[in-house]
Amino acid sequence: MRAAGASEVEIIPEPRAAALGAAVDISSHYAQMIVDVGEGVTDCAILRTGGILVSSAARIGCADLREQLRQGFLASERINITSAEAARILMRVGVDGSDGVDEPVTINGSRSDVAAPVRVVVTQAAIWAMLEPVVGRMVATAADFLHSAPHDLGCEIIESGIVLTGGGSLVPGMGKRLAAATAIEVKTPPDALGVVLLGLRAMLGERGGGE
Repeated sequence: MRAAGASEVEIIPEPRAAALGAAVDISSHYAQMIVDVGEGVTDCAILRTGGILVSSAARIGCADLREQLRQGFLASERINITSAEAARILMRVGVDGSDGVDEPVTINGSRSDVAAPVRVVVTQAAIWAMLEPVVGRMVATAADFLHSAPHDLGCEIIESGIVLTGGGSLVPGMGKRLAAATAIEVKTPPDALGVVLLGLRAMLGERGGGE
């Protein structure tokens, strides 16, 4: 890094940058919890008085949700779907079926023994069941992290709530699933996908203004 011309190099924890970008008051003496579901990693952290008190990271993220759909449809319907189609299905159906609505969904794919594109129709319930192993691990990651935190921090987070960020926060129903698993209110900031970049910009702006 210094060879590239950088005079200083500092590693900034992603959860801290995400919290700043989400306008979480990390300087507060009250504990704040953030869950950042990224492409390949789910980060959990509890922050207070400007620093991270406890944190954890699990190698599971949005890419695993899409791959679960791709493998699931290959096994159940014998069709190959692209990652883009898996993303479309994920955003169309979401990960929570507690409202009781179960509508048919058209899946676009291909088969090695068929020249033309293939379409199949499945129920939302079938897709939710397909996704559940990954979704269950995601919400369990955050719930287990919270339950393992010191009691006083857990009590404060019950009051302050959980901030959900990252690409996973945009998946319909993810916040609802996390709230059900933790019995705590889950909030998603307006620009949940860009909070890390916003937080880094805020930190750089503060330091630049202090020089």
